Amino acid sequence: MPQLGFRLRYSPLQQALFPRNLPFRIPPSPRSSSPDSPATPSPWRRLLRTSSAPSLRRLTSRIVELTRRRQLHQIFEEVEVARKRYGKLNTIVMNAVLEACVHCGDVDSAQRIFDEMAKPESCGVDSVSYGILLKFCR
Repeated sequence: MPQLGFRLRYSPLQQALFPRNLPFRIPPSPRSSSPDSPATPSPWRRLLRTSSAPSLRRLTSRIVELTRRRQLHQIFEEVEVARKRYGKLNTIVMNAVLEACVHCGDVDSAQRIFDEMAKPESCGVDSVSYGILLKFCR
């Protein structure tokens, strides 16, 4: 290989911070099993996995399905059941309900849901929530 006429020079500080003689090692991905980590997840991780997240995911899918059928009344019933079962619902679920109101053309319900989401004790609103409300302006 031909030698180029210049060499990169590093200051003593750069050499101390970034030694050139250390082997480069790519850290293992969190999903791969290594000798340091057990094959089975810890009880804490297992507890997090079995939380209400999958159920809320199913609820969100169900809301989207009912939205396509324009069954807003059924959506409100299922959301009430979920509130009794899980307590406070997350922003993703409530955005799906807000989208259902917009899709069905129910301005009053959309405003009521948005106001409820914006309360301090509720899930909160995000940019998606505002974007859904702006669909009414078209």
